[in-house]
Amino acid sequence: MNRATSGYELLVRRPAPPPETIPLLKRAWDARRTEDWLLNGVWPEGCSAPGKHLTAAGTDGARRWAVYDGECLTAADCEWLRHITEVKAIRRTWWRTPWQSWPPRAAQTRDPGEVRIALDCDPGSQVDMFQLYVGLDDDQMPCGAPELRTFEAGADTEMPTEAAVVIETNPAAADLLDWIAWLLFDGRRSAPR
Repeated sequence: MNRATSGYELLVRRPAPPPETIPLLKRAWDARRTEDWLLNGVWPEGCSAPGKHLTAAGTDGARRWAVYDGECLTAADCEWLRHITEVKAIRRTWWRTPWQSWPPRAAQTRDPGEVRIALDCDPGSQVDMFQLYVGLDDDQMPCGAPELRTFEAGADTEMPTEAAVVIETNPAAADLLDWIAWLLFDGRRSAPR
């Protein structure tokens, strides 16, 4: 592994995600890098150094391995890695079916359904301060990039519909949030081709 850069600086470039999300994003960043290494033998550009959770990686002959949170993983462990990342990153989800006008018309195009994902940025807090909003296509798979949102000032934090302030993030963080959203769908976006 190249020790020149940890890659975390890509996460905090402007526009940077909120500071409260950074520990969760670092964990997911290391999980994704671990998966990319184990399945594809590649590191994203600028992201080859050890991190907080991904501490070592290498090969034993033709087999690739990585140490993630003290566990030595191989390609056979990637499903577990995605699952444990989902459990630690996502607090809860809400699903909404598509809205339809009445009466239905044959030429009417339907808006996709939606899933809202509350990120577990602060396990000690009861408030889901940061959520991903992801549109769903007719096949109930994500369509488009998720939006990171938080609550408007004075909003009821128990109402997911009030998490309406969209937070712009840099491309590296946005891509990682998209990867997190796909974890709910068995990580199909990142499955080997």
